[in-house]
Amino acid sequence: MLGGPNLLDLSEKFRTIAEKLKQALKEFDYVLLEAEKMNQPLSFQTKIPTIYREPREYLVMDAIFYWED
Repeated sequence: MLGGPNLLDLSEKFRTIAEKLKQALKEFDYVLLEAEKMNQPLSFQTKIPTIYREPREYLVMDAIFYWED
């Protein structure tokens, strides 16, 4: 479910919108992380209250897009 390889892929329908959004974010010096970086293991120990992963399996994405289940 979460963390799958297609999580950050967009359908053709939304690619134009995605490109416009990327450009707008770039104008304000935001950097978009690639899926490869988002799916890397978290480099430090923490506790994220989630049912989707075990504590030693947290990914960068879990720390950035945290919400309590």
